[in-house]
Amino acid sequence: MSFAGIAGYRGSAIGVNWRWGNRVLVVAVLVIGGGSVLGTFGSTPAKGGSLNGSAPRCEHVDAIVLVDPVSDRCLNCHAAGEDWVSLMVCLTCGWVACSDDSPQAHARAHYQETDHPIAAALRPGSKFRWCYVHRRAV
Repeated sequence: MSFAGIAGYRGSAIGVNWRWGNRVLVVAVLVIGGGSVLGTFGSTPAKGGSLNGSAPRCEHVDAIVLVDPVSDRCLNCHAAGEDWVSLMVCLTCGWVACSDDSPQAHARAHYQETDHPIAAALRPGSKFRWCYVHRRAV
């Protein structure tokens, strides 16, 4: 680490990186002349990582708005007399459909028809969200 470009710098510098999950904490300490210490730190994503996981940032998360689910069941499955395993709600329009765990995967079909990128699990307390574009949880 070099601070040679700082006017009046006379001393030494120490730099340390700590890995914590997918983030790297960077600490730089500059010791100036008579022993005073200037410390700076910051947290950055680990190489190849991002602030919302280890994959590149999903910009679709920024477009999420509060939506009301249009029903409490997969209307496609209900109309056909079929069962579903779990439900997803589209975070663009509120459409409710069965998840990929279900035989018909109507939530994926909704994405393929509309290009609405993110759906969330429709069950109490769940924070699971899926981005169909990036094919990963967000």
